[in-house]
Amino acid sequence: MFIPLLIAATLAFPLAMPLDEVKPGQKGQCLTVFEGTQVEPFDFVVKGVMRDYLGPGRHLTMVKLIGDKPEFTGVVAGMSGSPCSIDGKLLGALGYAFAAFAKEPIAGITPINDMLDVMKLPGEKRPWKIAAEGNWDTFTQGMAAVAPSVNDGMAPISAPMSIAGMPPYLRDHYSPWFRSMGFEPAGGGAGGGQTQQAPGLEPGGTITAILVRGDVSIAATGTVTTVRGKEITAFGHPFMGGGAVSIPMAGGTILNTMATQRRSFKMSAPGPVVGELVQDRLPAIGGILGEGPVMLPVQGTVKTPAGEDAFKFEVARDPGLTPRLVAVGLSSVIGSRLDVGHRGMLRMKASVQGDGFEPIEISRVYGGEKNEMMPVYAAVDVARIVASLWRTPFGPAPGMRVEMNAEWIADPVEEIIETLTLDRSIAKPGDEVTASIRMLRVGGKSHTETFKFKVPRAWAGQRIDLVACDATGADQVAGMVQGGPMPRSVKSLARWIARLRNAGNLYFMALRKGVGLKSEVDDHAFLPGTAAVTLMGRPSQELRYAGVDLEQSKKRPGVIEGITTVSLSVTPY
Repeated sequence: MFIPLLIAATLAFPLAMPLDEVKPGQKGQCLTVFEGTQVEPFDFVVKGVMRDYLGPGRHLTMVKLIGDKPEFTGVVAGMSGSPCSIDGKLLGALGYAFAAFAKEPIAGITPINDMLDVMKLPGEKRPWKIAAEGNWDTFTQGMAAVAPSVNDGMAPISAPMSIAGMPPYLRDHYSPWFRSMGFEPAGGGAGGGQTQQAPGLEPGGTITAILVRGDVSIAATGTVTTVRGKEITAFGHPFMGGGAVSIPMAGGTILNTMATQRRSFKMSAPGPVVGELVQDRLPAIGGILGEGPVMLPVQGTVKTPAGEDAFKFEVARDPGLTPRLVAVGLSSVIGSRLDVGHRGMLRMKASVQGDGFEPIEISRVYGGEKNEMMPVYAAVDVARIVASLWRTPFGPAPGMRVEMNAEWIADPVEEIIETLTLDRSIAKPGDEVTASIRMLRVGGKSHTETFKFKVPRAWAGQRIDLVACDATGADQVAGMVQGGPMPRSVKSLARWIARLRNAGNLYFMALRKGVGLKSEVDDHAFLPGTAAVTLMGRPSQELRYAGVDLEQSKKRPGVIEGITTVSLSVTPY
């Protein structure tokens, strides 16, 4: 019979149990928290050692959990990292579970020496890496990019995700994505920038990885395995497989252990930050007690007919998740202040800032009848700009921060571009031409907007393509004739992003043929041929044979969609 207090004391500087000494039928104890902050023991019996299960030299010990609580709850999401001992020797930590609907609480224990070795791996001065952006369309639609497979073998125990400050409909919307990342969304959390008090980290105690904190709180829960000086290990499996990372680390309070047939899970509230997670590897996560790392700040306001509210939250700096978490946080602060499901229109202005480049200002408008996903669309538009600067060959822009101001308007205004006509089909240089754009207001009548322009001499003898379109169409048209960006630095990439056109405007453009040069992100259209050839020679330069020679715009009262074209023949001199 083990004495829990003696186990807790010895785990601070544990004596490791070699796998060669592990035999079927041996009994031991693990430590975890089922409720509150009290560490409790529960028993297990060894079924056998699964050698090379996770790869060459990567072994697991299969055990069956026994006792009233584990036999009632099964293997609980949040038990990851629970230290397990036999005869006073530390075998390792619970890290894996067998099947989602298993009738027996079968688990896999990660060897302790493998876990301790993660703290010997090198860190990185810059804890970011180049990563694929992933599919934003599936994320926006509330689907997982890759559906989690149904696996009856050992799989990492899911980390329950405590969430606060997020409306239930958005939690449902993002749940497939959370689960595809190995998390189990659950209630709990501590929003409003206030965290629950919790004891310091101890073996068997609760550990949380803080992904978002402030008016929105998102944290993943697990269990501490070892505390050695300022170094901790936990989980017994990878968190997100990020390698060297920089994520705030905290304790936590377990509000409840929810027993379910699929997979029981812990509902928790994160405590104050007590250090930094620095390793995210196959056998474990590792952290350093002390000050928490720098996070990406997000702030702004949401204005509704009921008034204006300010919000503020911070996002952990992660190789892949940061832009997505910015989107999750922004959609939550907007969605929690809107009367979802009703008709309306959302105007959003945002600024993405960073050291070394001019602020990127964007303006968007969204509308519809009973469209509760407008907060998601607005948040993703901002987050995609963050992603463009976050995942680059030049490294992320330092000192990045986001500000967004959103306004909800009760009556939506939606316009569709129908036709573009000219007051003449043939013109000569110097003539003034009037372009008329007929627009249909949804639920209303058609009306006409006009643009006037004088035909330049450079158009003589050419056929000019004229385009009326929304902001998205204008960006696409310009990209086709001017070529894509070829940035050589974060600064030049930011300069290109800042030129993206603002939604809510009606654009009128004239396109014509002519030799030009795309240099990095700058367009030098309609150069003399000799000048264009002379300037060529760098990998980031490209000759172009058409360009935008005229662009005008008008601000509209709401959402605008559509594109239409017409041609103008210009006579020679």
